[in-house]
Amino acid sequence: MGDTLIGEGYAPAGWFAHAALIAPTLAGVGAWRPEPLQPRELPALRPLVAAVEEHRVFFDPAVSELDPAATRVVAGMVPDVVRLDSAAASLGYGLRLEVVGSADDVGTPEDNARLRADRAARVAGSLTPLLPPDLRIATALAPADSATASEVERARHRSAYLRVDVTPGDSATAAAP
Repeated sequence: MGDTLIGEGYAPAGWFAHAALIAPTLAGVGAWRPEPLQPRELPALRPLVAAVEEHRVFFDPAVSELDPAATRVVAGMVPDVVRLDSAAASLGYGLRLEVVGSADDVGTPEDNARLRADRAARVAGSLTPLLPPDLRIATALAPADSATASEVERARHRSAYLRVDVTPGDSATAAAP
């Protein structure tokens, strides 16, 4: 058996097609197995995706209205989203953004489902007018939380956050259903 060569980095799709033709002709290359990274994992985008996804809007128990602190967090998301959108566009990608609403395990399942939906909708509604018009935002519900052990964990679940998908094309195309 021979050795294995593993490399990681960014390469355009055309490079993969060209390498697939050339690799088998090189002495000692017995197999070629390209494993392209997901666009969100590209070195140029990975830290920007992380910066967007680390924002979390917290809510008081049983509340879906944005307080002044939550409004500041939403406003703080904007520069990170715009930077990511610009970097993605420079590489030929667009963004699909989703606000995910979550709730703790206190209350009925129905009340918590409503809270998750309301929290996501309020954050999306506050964020949308602050972003460029081609960036559209969908909403989603976090899975129902099982019993949490501490108030700290419950507080973390009373939130909404952005989930990013980086897709081929521009952001307007990426956001289309």
